[in-house]
Amino acid sequence: MSLSGTHKLILTIGSVAIIGSIGFTVNAHSHPATTKQSQVINLSAGSEIMSLDPAKMTDSVSNSQVTQVDEGLYRLNRQSNPVNALATKTTVTNGGHTYTIQLRHDARWSNGNKVTAHDFVYSWRRTLDPKSKSEFTYVFTNDEFTIEVQQMIKKKTHSLSPCKI
Repeated sequence: MSLSGTHKLILTIGSVAIIGSIGFTVNAHSHPATTKQSQVINLSAGSEIMSLDPAKMTDSVSNSQVTQVDEGLYRLNRQSNPVNALATKTTVTNGGHTYTIQLRHDARWSNGNKVTAHDFVYSWRRTLDPKSKSEFTYVFTNDEFTIEVQQMIKKKTHSLSPCKI
């Protein structure tokens, strides 16, 4: 049985295509991918997000969204017990008046800057500052830290004794 010229051409082209695709497949799977994996999170909310500012959030929708993408010193585990998050160790001294919190050394903001104790102090001071009009100042009320921060804000000083950085 003899093949005509057209059949030979079709078989040759088909063979080259099959061999080429096998070679491409082997080559594609033999090298690790060099593309960076996307770092996108899509969240949905049951209603409008009122604020993503922790000092100004008052609704559960905003709070829920922030807890999806933000990390604090501690988080709740499956049994709703606090466990370390950005904190690695907490030491309580001075009869419960002084907390020394060590932070994870690898903690970074989304822009790559290192998370520091100053970031937490700034946030707490900002929340307590009457200019922020935060509704969560009650969380800090009636303790020595709050009283000292409020006095510091009035005096415009930056020395905060119970929080050593």
